[in-house]
Amino acid sequence: MRPKEATTRTTWLSSTHLVWAGCLLATLLVLLASAFAVVQRQDTVEQEIRRTQLLARLLADETTRTLDAASLTLAMISQRMQSRDASSSDLPERLVESVRGLPYMRSLSLLDASGKVLASSNPAAVGAVIDVHLLGQPVSAGEAWLGPWMPGRDLTDSKRSPSATPAPPARALPGVGIVTLVQRGTTSDGQTFLAVAALNPDYLSNHFQQILGERSLTAALLDYQGRMLTGTEGVLRLPGTSVPSHRALQEYLPEQESGSYEGQGLDGTAVITSFRASRKHPLLVVVEEPMVQVIEAWRQKLGWLLVASLAGLLTILVATVSAWRSLRTHEHMAAALDRTRNRLEESERHLRAVIEAAPAPMFVLDPLGRYVLVNQAFEDFLGVRRDDLIGQRADTDPTLSHLAYHPVRDVALWAGAGQSNYMENIVLRSGACRQALIAKVALTRPDGRPGGVIGSITDVTSFREAEQRAADAMTASAKAHQAESEFIGNLSHALRTPLQSIIGFSELGVMRSRHDSLQHELFTHVQSGGQRMLSVVNDLLDLSRVKNATGTLHRNNLDTRDLIEEVIRHARIDARARQIDIDVQPCANTMASVDALRFQQAVRTLIERAVRVSPPGSQIEVRASRDNAGTLHWWVHDAGPGLPDSECETMFSAFIQQRRAEEGSRDGSGLELAICQQILRGLDGDVRCKAHPNGGNVCQLSLPARNLTTAVLPADKVA
Repeated sequence: MRPKEATTRTTWLSSTHLVWAGCLLATLLVLLASAFAVVQRQDTVEQEIRRTQLLARLLADETTRTLDAASLTLAMISQRMQSRDASSSDLPERLVESVRGLPYMRSLSLLDASGKVLASSNPAAVGAVIDVHLLGQPVSAGEAWLGPWMPGRDLTDSKRSPSATPAPPARALPGVGIVTLVQRGTTSDGQTFLAVAALNPDYLSNHFQQILGERSLTAALLDYQGRMLTGTEGVLRLPGTSVPSHRALQEYLPEQESGSYEGQGLDGTAVITSFRASRKHPLLVVVEEPMVQVIEAWRQKLGWLLVASLAGLLTILVATVSAWRSLRTHEHMAAALDRTRNRLEESERHLRAVIEAAPAPMFVLDPLGRYVLVNQAFEDFLGVRRDDLIGQRADTDPTLSHLAYHPVRDVALWAGAGQSNYMENIVLRSGACRQALIAKVALTRPDGRPGGVIGSITDVTSFREAEQRAADAMTASAKAHQAESEFIGNLSHALRTPLQSIIGFSELGVMRSRHDSLQHELFTHVQSGGQRMLSVVNDLLDLSRVKNATGTLHRNNLDTRDLIEEVIRHARIDARARQIDIDVQPCANTMASVDALRFQQAVRTLIERAVRVSPPGSQIEVRASRDNAGTLHWWVHDAGPGLPDSECETMFSAFIQQRRAEEGSRDGSGLELAICQQILRGLDGDVRCKAHPNGGNVCQLSLPARNLTTAVLPADKVA
C-alpha cells in the first residue's frame, strides 16, 4: 500500500522555448508548402508540355499522311499522262474519279507549261490560264512540291483570260483559301505538264479540332515563310495572314524541328506552345494551350495542399498549446514534487482512515490473496476480528472463501485489469443468510503488475425483499385489471337485457302515440336515451373485448389500401350530404399484417370523426407513406377547428370527450377513440394525433413492417 517514490525529471525544453519552437515549425511548414507549390506548378507545366508535344506530333503525322496521299494521287495521274495522250476523252472522268472520296482535295487539274488548264475535275476551270509562278517552285526534280496559300476556293479564283488581259480576281471570303500540291511530268510525246491538286486547309482544321478534343487547346498549320495556312476554332488570326516573327520559325527552325516553350502565342496571349515540322513538307504544326488554363489546373491540384497546410498549421497550433500547457503543468508539478513526496505517507494514513470510516464492509487483498486491510464495518457485518484475518488467505475460512476468488467473474480481475460485481449468499457467524453484492476493483502497481484487489460488500437482502413485494403488487394489479374487465363485461351483459326491453316498449309507444304529440315526444326521448345507453354499453363491452383480445386477433398480410377505400366508400355518403370531399393518396406499398374487421373499425372511427368535425365544403386528406424502417403510416387530416397538442395527448383516453369545438356534434360515449387505440396496439401499431400548421388535426395511424409469413392467431375472445 506504500507508493513508489517518484523520480525527479529534468526537462530540456521550457514552456518559453516551446512557443518559439512552434513558430519555427509553422514557418517551416509554410516554406515547405510554398516550395511544393512551386514544384507542383513546374510539374503541371511539364505535364501540359508533354501533352501538347504529343498532340503536335499526332497533328504533324496526320498532315504528312494527308499530303502523302495527295502526292500519291498526283503520281498516279502523272504515270497515266506518260503512257497516254493528255487530250484523251476519258481524262476528265478519271480526274473526277480520282477526286471522289478525297474530302481534303477540292479539285485536280492538268496544266501545260504556260499554265493553261488542259483538264480538271472542275469543268468550269478547263481553258483557264493560271499564273504558274503562283504555284511555287519545285524543291527537287521528280517530286511534288507544296505551293503557297492562295485565296479562294479553287484555282479559277486566281485565273486570268486566254487573251492575257488581266481580269479582276474573284471576290473571296476572308480566310478562305487553298494550298496547291504540284507534280511536274512529261507526256509520251515530250510535252511538259503540271498536275495540280487544290487542297482544302479547312479539312485539316476540322481534323485538328477532332484530335485536340478540348476547345481550350488550339492548333495552326504554318509554312516556313510564316504564313498561316489553317487553324482551329480558337485561333483568332485568319488563314493567309503572315506571322514571320513566330518564335518557332525565328529561334528553332531549321536546327530543331520540334520543341516547346512558354511565351506569346499566335493571338498575342501567354500560352504554352509545342511545335513540330512535317517530315517531308515545309510545314510547321503549332499547338497552343493558354497559360490561364494551366494555372487553373495547377490551382485545382493545390486544393488538397492548402487543406493539408491549414490542417498542419492547426495541428501545430493545437500541439503547441497542449504541449505548452503540459509543460507549464509539469513545471508546477515539479515544483510541488518534493512536497508531494513528503505527503505520501500521510495520504496513505488518510486512505486507511477513509476505508475504516466507510459504512460498507471493505477489505483489501494482496496479489497472493491475503488480507491486508479490513474496516470496522467488515468486522461487525461478518462477526470476525481483523487480527485473526490480517496476513491470512481469504480462501482458508469456508465462510469467507467467496471473497477471495470467483472462478468466472474474477479471471481478468486477478490479472490486474477491470472490476467484477456478483451476488453471493453469505452465511454469518450467527447462522443467518444474507444476500450481498460483492464489488471488486483491481489494484495495479506502477510497472503494470497486479498489486491486489480492493472490495466492498453491500447487503441487498432488503432490496430483494422489496423487489419481491413489487412483483407481488404487479401480479395483484394484473388480477385487478382482469377483474375490472370481467366486471365491465358482466355489467354490460346485465344492462343489455333491460335496455332492450326499454327500447322495445319505447318503439311501441312511439308507434301508438303518433296522434298524441306530447306522448309521442316523451316516447321519442325515451327511445333516444335508450339507444344512447345501449351504445355506451356496447362500447364498454367492445373496449373490454379489445383489451383482452391483444395477441388473439385474426392477422393476415393484407393490402390496407383496399380496406381503407371500402370504409371511405361508406363514409362518403354522409360526407357528400355535408359537401365534404375525401381525397385518398396511397403509397406504392400498403401491405401490413392486420385483422381486417378490427382494422376497418379503427379506421372508420377516425374517418367518421374527421367528417363530423370538418365544416361543409371542406376536404379531408387521407394519405399513406412508409419510412426507412418499413413502418406503414396512414394520415387522416381533417379541416376542423383543431385541438391543441395538450388535448391531443388525452384524445384517445377512455371516457374523455373532445373540447367544446366538437361538443355540438358529439353524441357518443367517449370510448370510440380509446377502442381505436387499443385495436392498433393489439396489431403492434399505434395511433396519435397532433395539430396541423395549416389548421385541423392529423391522426397518424402506424403499423409495423409487413411480416412475409401469414400468421392466423386464435380469436376466441373477439366478438
